[in-house]
Amino acid sequence: DFIDTRTSTMLWTRHFEANASEFTAGAAESIRLVVQAVSGAIADQALSHVAGRAVDDIEDHRLVIAGVRLMYRPTLREFARSRELLEEAARRAPRSPEVHAWLGNWHVLSEFNRWSTDERHDTQSALDRTARSLDMSPDNSFCLTSDGFAHNNLLRRLDIAESRYNAALEANPKLVSNGSFLAAAMHRSPR
Repeated sequence: DFIDTRTSTMLWTRHFEANASEFTAGAAESIRLVVQAVSGAIADQALSHVAGRAVDDIEDHRLVIAGVRLMYRPTLREFARSRELLEEAARRAPRSPEVHAWLGNWHVLSEFNRWSTDERHDTQSALDRTARSLDMSPDNSFCLTSDGFAHNNLLRRLDIAESRYNAALEANPKLVSNGSFLAAAMHRSPR
């Protein structure tokens, strides 16, 4: 069970059953499924929490979690709210490389979804954000991946994208095997 201790709200519950040998043989996959389900519950709860609230009334961690979740929703309204939350997170934590990388991803997706009103501005903003994230944390696999994602999809600079993806893999070799953002970025382009 996964419970919000402040509100005593049940966020997630599942029952897993297996004999010891089956569980240990598939432990990595079982743990991945649990982590995936729990993280989804956390993201859904963050979305519920931010709905209808002013940005100033939202805790830092919920800004990022809800902002990222909303970035992948199908409506322009949700996508715009995502930017609002992530920009506030960047204002509060200007030295957080991951927040800047997420904002870079937001600008890439703005163009991909054809919601951009100024593609040149969004391209430059994406590159500026991912570069800033790398300035703060040059070996951060997520920041490297985000910069590669921007170069690949906005500038078609496959050489730079490949270099960033390879550096991300060097920094964290598990990226491809765990179904991460890097694996998705390497195997398909949004356009």
